[in-house]
Parts: sequence; C-alpha cells; structure tokens
Amino acid sequence: MENLNLHLQQQGYLDTVLYDPSGFDMVALTTTLDLKEVVYRLLEYSWFREIVSQNTYTATLPDGSTQIWQNTNAFLDPTSEYYNENVCGIKTGSLSDDYNLIVLYQQHGKEFLICSLGSQSDSSRYDDVNFILKTINESYYLTQ
Repeated sequence: MENLNLHLQQQGYLDTVLYDPSGFDMVALTTTLDLKEVVYRLLEYSWFREIVSQNTYTATLPDGSTQIWQNTNAFLDPTSEYYNENVCGIKTGSLSDDYNLIVLYQQHGKEFLICSLGSQSDSSRYDDVNFILKTINESYYLTQ
C-alpha cells in the first residue's frame, strides 16, 4: 500500500490516500479532482469506454471461459426508470450511507463528466445527477 500511495502521488493524485487494496475502506481519502483525472486518463482507452457504457459485459478469460458482469448503473439499464440513452457510463459506488455516481454524458455534441458523491440513497444519486442532466439539456448556451 505504501508503494501504491507513492505511485499515486508521483502520478499527480495529491489528495488520494488508500489503506486497503480492495478500495473498500472507510478511512481512504480522495477528491473529485483526483477522480476526474483518473477518469480522463481511462477515457483515452476505447476498451474502457466500451466496457463502462454497457448494461452487461461479457469477457472471455484466458482459459477460454466467459464471465458476465451486470453494470449497476441504472442510467444504462433500458428497463430502469432512470435509463438515459445519452449516458455512457461510468461507475457507481457506495460505502456505508454514501452513494456515489460518476457519469459520462453526451449531449449537444459535447461530453460532460459528472461526479456526484455522498448522495443519501441509491435512488437519490440518480435524482441528483438527473437534476444536472436537466440543467445541461435546458442550457441555452450549450445549444448554440
């Protein structure tokens, strides 16, 4: 963990400190700015965009077997009340009573990265981000 934290510092993630390799840690620290930088780096890879934008993803493992993952992002699920065809991923997460969501949204020929941290429930994280998406959609400036 010491080497990982040193690597994070060297990569410019100055406000992130991890204590558990799984990431499931109530004392770990990060900021939306560090999260943004990590996501921007990952978005440079088409494989990352492909995986995080799908409701389910099937991977072929080295031994030839397959593994199917179900994405928990309700914006990507066509059967969900929150489904939004302009959302292209990225990550849900929750610890204790904090519900988080990082969304890549495409609208008006632009991409918007939205980091919502600390919502009070699973549904409120989607309601919180929906408010931002509505603001983007209604923005006169962005349609010009």
